[in-house]
Amino acid sequence: MNHLKTVFALLFVLFAVQGCRNSTIYPDQNDIDLKDDANGEGTVDINDILGAEWKLVGFQQQTGNALQLDKVPDTQDFTLTFGSGDASGMADCKGYAYQYSHDDKGNISFFNPAPQIALACPPGSYDAAYYSAMESATSYKATNATLYIYYGGGNQARALYFVRKDQQHTSVGVPIVLYQMELVRLAKSDPYKILDVSVTGDQLDLKVQYAGGCKTHDFTLMGPLTIPVNGLIINGQVTETPITAFLYHDANGDACEALVTEDRHFDLTPLKERWKEVTGKTDGTVSLSIDDLHTGVVWTISYRIGNGGSNLPNWLADSIAAISSRPVANPAESIWQYTYKGEIVYYRPAICCDFFSDLYDKDGNILCHPDGGIAGTGDGQCPDFIATKSNAKLIWKDPR
Repeated sequence: MNHLKTVFALLFVLFAVQGCRNSTIYPDQNDIDLKDDANGEGTVDINDILGAEWKLVGFQQQTGNALQLDKVPDTQDFTLTFGSGDASGMADCKGYAYQYSHDDKGNISFFNPAPQIALACPPGSYDAAYYSAMESATSYKATNATLYIYYGGGNQARALYFVRKDQQHTSVGVPIVLYQMELVRLAKSDPYKILDVSVTGDQLDLKVQYAGGCKTHDFTLMGPLTIPVNGLIINGQVTETPITAFLYHDANGDACEALVTEDRHFDLTPLKERWKEVTGKTDGTVSLSIDDLHTGVVWTISYRIGNGGSNLPNWLADSIAAISSRPVANPAESIWQYTYKGEIVYYRPAICCDFFSDLYDKDGNILCHPDGGIAGTGDGQCPDFIATKSNAKLIWKDPR
């Protein structure tokens, strides 16, 4: 049973009664503030991101309070890079280039497309839709990690949603959908389990398990537009804002019974921006609960807002700051998170030659040096790490 479609149908009826209203997810172009906030998370001007390569995640559309994403298939790779007066990149079938103009109020337009070699795109290509959106662009909003180009007109807000390639996670997160939750009648989703939950930066990573294998399964993360102004009070101190998000699973009628385990990723940026608007703060912590709407199990995790969305331990953030203050290494330094002997650990590969790599526990204590050194085998204190580590996640890589 397609519960998600039922919920969407109910939402649209309710929204029609309520009437449309503005949302900060898609600000009007006159409302866009192009000044950085204290933590560097605010919007930035195009001139500050010249040369950065952006990857298209998909086409977003908002009707009333409903936000939907038409994600571009993984087989189609759209990129965009801004030069001083031109914007170019790769579409699904071929390269492209435009001239563009913009102003400090967030207005933007693309014009004078470069001549292209005639090349027929395969069925299902998003090329035509992408060019149409670019050529009807009206405004933009960019941070150091995300880029929205708003296009078209009317009362349906539409945008091309990009992520910056050198800052994206292993898998691009599908944005959380924000609703006026009191208008939603929540129904159980198709059966599944959440096996693990973690947050890295502004991305929520979930490991899910379900029966299927014959069709593509859809997961939608749904969060509230109405956010408490005050956080949780613990020992007399206001600490975290409690927010519950709901994860819907649509099996699309898959009758197969293979046990499938996979990772799903969600971009929490819309929730972050809404939290900032409601609380008037630029940093803080959200106590984010994930309700699976099937088993009744609720997972709760802290989501830190501020300092670029960093959710890293303080000692690790300090280590990254120290590395960033030194000349860039070749190859670039990186830090990885793994599960080892049932615990979260952090691995820093050797930077060169005869140096040791480092393995830290969650509190920053060195456990061992797994590899590197003159013999390349480390210090011999954790000889099974390389073979038994699991759940690899790139935490940070020097972007310079």
